[in-house]
Amino acid sequence: MTIKISERNDISVLNNRYAVCYDIDKRYRVVSLVSSPHRELQGRHTGGGLSYVFNRTGTGASFYKESYNQAELARLVTRYGKNVTNDQYSRMVQDGAVVAINEPVRQVSTGTGKTAFAPLSTFGGGYVIAIVTDTGLLFGSKPKVHATQDLAEAELERLANVSPGTEFVMLKAQKAARAATVTVREFV
Repeated sequence: MTIKISERNDISVLNNRYAVCYDIDKRYRVVSLVSSPHRELQGRHTGGGLSYVFNRTGTGASFYKESYNQAELARLVTRYGKNVTNDQYSRMVQDGAVVAINEPVRQVSTGTGKTAFAPLSTFGGGYVIAIVTDTGLLFGSKPKVHATQDLAEAELERLANVSPGTEFVMLKAQKAARAATVTVREFV
């Protein structure tokens, strides 16, 4: 599952082993940086919200793993969190572990000498608004991608009130394809 974050600064790294991400739903989520590909740890829903069990320092045997609820993860980030490096961030995006919804699509290095285009904005499923015309749909040159359906519906209503007589349609991003030189986006 991809973690949606607002921006890159919502990621803190603990001992170069785990990335703690503050997602757009206001929850801390933990990604393992030692596994390949980088993936979110299995969380548990408890009375204190989503919690994770992991060994923060990477020392000792497996029985030294501790459980961290949301408040404890916030304290860990404040006390031990460091900024994510470019390589760590690129790898997390490339592996599909995180998506930053407020950053534009930009070119990132994969660390192998190759270049890939990483969509850092919309996918896991953002919403775009277009105008319905006689010849088809009209998108802006840089259409805003709304993270949630509620935000998109509010913007749709605002646009309809601002431009009476103009028909607007809301579309959900369903799929994205990534290649070394082209980024293809499909809207349904």
